[in-house]
Amino acid sequence: MKIIFLGLMFCEESLKRALETSKCGIQYAPHLFQKNLLEGMEKQDVELTVFNVPPMGSFLLHSKELFSRTYTWGKTGRQIGFVNLPVCKHFEQRQKILRACREILKSTDEPVAVVFYSPYEPFLQVCRRLKAEYDHVRCCMILTDPIPGKGDLARFMTASAVKKGEQIIAQSKCVDGFVVLTRYLLDSIEAEGRPHEVIECICNGNQKRSAVSQKSRNVALYCGALEEEYGILDMARAFSMIPDAEFRIYGKGGIEAELKRISRESPNIKFLGFAAQQVIEGERDACDFLINPRRPTGTFTKYSFPSKTAEYMTSGKPVIMYKLEGVPDAYDPYLNYLSASEPVAIAQELGQLFDEDYAQLTEKAERGRQFMLNEKSGSAQGQKVRKLLEALFKQ
Repeated sequence: MKIIFLGLMFCEESLKRALETSKCGIQYAPHLFQKNLLEGMEKQDVELTVFNVPPMGSFLLHSKELFSRTYTWGKTGRQIGFVNLPVCKHFEQRQKILRACREILKSTDEPVAVVFYSPYEPFLQVCRRLKAEYDHVRCCMILTDPIPGKGDLARFMTASAVKKGEQIIAQSKCVDGFVVLTRYLLDSIEAEGRPHEVIECICNGNQKRSAVSQKSRNVALYCGALEEEYGILDMARAFSMIPDAEFRIYGKGGIEAELKRISRESPNIKFLGFAAQQVIEGERDACDFLINPRRPTGTFTKYSFPSKTAEYMTSGKPVIMYKLEGVPDAYDPYLNYLSASEPVAIAQELGQLFDEDYAQLTEKAERGRQFMLNEKSGSAQGQKVRKLLEALFKQ
């Protein structure tokens, strides 16, 4: 089978440039998801070609870079270069990708599957054109976030977001199948019974096991976006009530000022800001627990499987989190769940967990790591995608 993958990620060179030139940071989790999936798909018996667009903000407001460069993407494709200006960038990306895909489709009568990440407008437009022009092409969308206008996060529910969501749903009628993080995302895009595969995460098989700590001071680590709806403030307030514990927080977001204030008042709360991935890996080695404070409140939690859950579990460190709708029951034996929602009650539950035998907690974490490597590797998830694509041509 021939597969064309349209990605929104970074090659090594463009990632370095994005870190230097972006004015609003980069989203590393989507990049890692696609990278891990591609590595898994390359292990399947398929002919894979990649056309990639780096997900960079437009010049001058969000990026210092006016031109995105063309790079070779591994052995299988290339990164598309374009002028990084609003409107212009989408037009150029669409035309270049469409031209490249046509060259492949004109050269073969074999089935060709076009897999693309997210309802990105140029990708959707390319797929609509290809479906109209060629009978031997099928399109599959990877959907990892709810469509604008769905859920209950304010930024997804504005009038403009709702209108954009309606447009995406209408344009997505050309899509033959879906890869989604949770089954609820199928309702978000009105998949209407079309073939799909739920792939909540893909672990990085190259991620090393974090060093085993001696649990000297109950050090817990959070790395990620700093937004109020993720429960970080209440978690920090809870840790401030546990003098023999320490909460280290890395990231950027709208509640940085409040976290700085809490850290000034509570010496065991360490707000450390944004840091490179290498620094985070070192912090994982030094901590005792990895924590995700996102609580099962609001409908948006059913649309997501937090990417840090996969990263945390693959590290082999004990993971503390809440049971979220988007997390399948198969993960339950390997995670340490909280249930309280108020800081005082959270502190009590954390205290009880910290009193447990740490050796047993690390054994549970190691079983979780093996579960991830065996069941959620790029190879295992890539095989699911290949079977889904094969099914699209049998309809």
